[in-house]
Amino acid sequence: GSKTSGSVDNAHIIITGGIIKNGINAGGTAGAVTHAQITITGGVIDGDITKGNAQNADVIIQGSDANITGDVEADSLTLYNVQKNMAASVKSVKEITTAGNTNTAIAVGNGIELDTLHLNNGTTLSVLNTTDSTEIAIAAEASITLTELIVGAGATLNANIIFAEEAFLRMEGALAMGSDITLTTGMTLDLADHMLTDLYNGEYVTLFTGVDRLTLNSVELDNDSVTDVTGIFNGLRADDTYYLSYNNGDVSLFAGSYEPAPLSIPEPTTTTLSLLALAGLVARRRRS
Repeated sequence: GSKTSGSVDNAHIIITGGIIKNGINAGGTAGAVTHAQITITGGVIDGDITKGNAQNADVIIQGSDANITGDVEADSLTLYNVQKNMAASVKSVKEITTAGNTNTAIAVGNGIELDTLHLNNGTTLSVLNTTDSTEIAIAAEASITLTELIVGAGATLNANIIFAEEAFLRMEGALAMGSDITLTTGMTLDLADHMLTDLYNGEYVTLFTGVDRLTLNSVELDNDSVTDVTGIFNGLRADDTYYLSYNNGDVSLFAGSYEPAPLSIPEPTTTTLSLLALAGLVARRRRS
């Protein structure tokens, strides 16, 4: 970072091993840093990662060799090939990206607001609440308020999603879940070409699977229900009638005249069961 009264255009901190006992201050304690990047591939960071005087700070964690015990504060957090749960608590992050073979859980306080959540193909992310104790205790999935969600094919998210007004949802395939979703009028849907082709050919297009509870404009929808959502979502072809089906945890969209949704029979192994890998860390919420 910077220890002088001047300005640093870019600061890049790379950590591959060793022990940092007092955390990392990305922007330094004086002067200013326009952009700071911290890349961590290994080692122990025994303390917090903070922005300091950085106007923008990006944290990139690669692989599972790093051990971060404090809080992580940054503008963006990228998790690449991370195959273990993070002991750190994530705070004040506006963008989170999962990439590579990432399958991890992160902890937040009482929910989190994100500008962008980008789940690349085949990645799994669990966003979980913590207590204020220094010994992180997982309570349940956290609630994420999202302005933009980008979903790759085969992605999984275990967190409650609340879409902000005029939110943007870009999908390459259905998002597997084990939690709640709140949709709002004015959202923009940007569906992959193959999904749009199916939709306009009169087929059911599944957006989410494994949804515990679905809410649309503050109204909770019943399981095995169909709702007319014409005019609710932007980005779809005009002059069509659209329906949203909520059936056995699957949230599907279809266009045209209403026909009963095909029976959905869940597989014995569901997205929720994938959280068994977090045994001892995750206490799943049970619903009556």
